Amino acid sequence: MCHTPPRVAGYPILSLFLISNMLTTCCFLLVALGLWERAKPYVTESGLVFGFCVAMLTCTAYGIGDPNNWDPSDPQLSIRRGAW
Repeated sequence: MCHTPPRVAGYPILSLFLISNMLTTCCFLLVALGLWERAKPYVTESGLVFGFCVAMLTCTAYGIGDPNNWDPSDPQLSIRRGAW
């Protein structure tokens, strides 16, 4: 019997773990500020959502712009590879 690594919807589990880790890392500081009593007047739900979106876009742009992922002959593949 051949054992293959478990997959969820065709994605490798390690990739799913790394994506969830990135999501958690991008939200940690924003959630921690929301739990701090002195920062509550300055930290709102919309600020948290906006900060999370900016953090995710920054991480994605960093992945796309990484020289190891960029191939000038095929920019579409490079963007897919960097964004994933």
